[in-house]
Amino acid sequence: MALTKRSITLGFTALLALAPARLCLAVDPPATQELRYTLSVPPGFKLVEASGVKAICQEAEEDLIRQALTQVIPATRPTTMPADLLTRLSERSADILKQIASDYALEDTSVLEPHIQKLRDDIEALSAFRPPLFFLCATDEKLKEILKSGVWTCPGIYYNRYADRVMYRETIPLSVDRPMDDTVVAVVASEKDGPQALADKLKSLVEGTEAELGKLVSGRSMFLVQAMFIDMVMQEVFDPLKLPTDQQWLGVGLAGVTSADYAANIIGSPRRELLMLIAAELRMNPIRMSTIDLLKPTSPESLKREYVAAYADAYRRKSMRAAGKILDSAKEKLPELVRSLRENPCGSGEDLLRRIHEITDVDLSQEVKAQ
Repeated sequence: MALTKRSITLGFTALLALAPARLCLAVDPPATQELRYTLSVPPGFKLVEASGVKAICQEAEEDLIRQALTQVIPATRPTTMPADLLTRLSERSADILKQIASDYALEDTSVLEPHIQKLRDDIEALSAFRPPLFFLCATDEKLKEILKSGVWTCPGIYYNRYADRVMYRETIPLSVDRPMDDTVVAVVASEKDGPQALADKLKSLVEGTEAELGKLVSGRSMFLVQAMFIDMVMQEVFDPLKLPTDQQWLGVGLAGVTSADYAANIIGSPRRELLMLIAAELRMNPIRMSTIDLLKPTSPESLKREYVAAYADAYRRKSMRAAGKILDSAKEKLPELVRSLRENPCGSGEDLLRRIHEITDVDLSQEVKAQ
């Protein structure tokens, strides 16, 4: 199968696009540490590097492959690359922290500053992300020959004796959280197409991959920004309140919704777009938000294992839908509501609904219930 027809998915959650090979981002580290795979060059081939890209080709094609790499057109980068976000973070973090302190009636912003520093460290680490990709350029016939003989092996590329063809894995795993294996991307053409066809495919594949890598890094950077603000509000505002189970939806919802306000100043995307990503109902989720009662949430222990994550996602999104109505109608009352909960905790979820209504004049009794 020609690589120009394979799709690239640059993973971490959902910031995805199509291109010549399928890439997926692994976020969580493995349970056990495995030895990192280091590539060995196949017999009769050599490593060629130009324009920061590494290719492997037969010696006779070295000049043609090197020329193709020098002709690669650099991808246009999004305006949300790590360097862009770091600049905005430096320029705007002080004002954002003041806003958070005002929204949540915090007297001291110093407790928030470690979160900003961690975000800065994480984004700087992401800016240095350089996946060890190697583009293996070979005819289908030559690749079949070396794999069939057993003189060279490579994870993700193998010879299927029953089909008498070379098989390629459908994903190229990328990881920003642990050292990556050397990863081979096969660039294949038929012998009858000639070396120039191989060089042209290489150029096209490298350009597509570089563009998608830019989207991956950009998307991951934006995710880190919004996730940090959610964690900040949860840890510094709502965790100290120790809200009972039937009231925790308020913290989950407010942290999520206000994170869009704060993150928008760094990311540059409209608040509405950020909210759509984290609060809109997902069609692929088997659990509908309407089936969830926020005052009587189902414990993870009561759910089948395969539904725990789906339930948590639907619960979070419904919580944001409900809490968002407070901000839409009475955001100026948010500090008073938080102070009230600090000074006089509510005894039940129903008491919390009454407190919200008394302070903000917003009735959420229908929003929190299962429909």
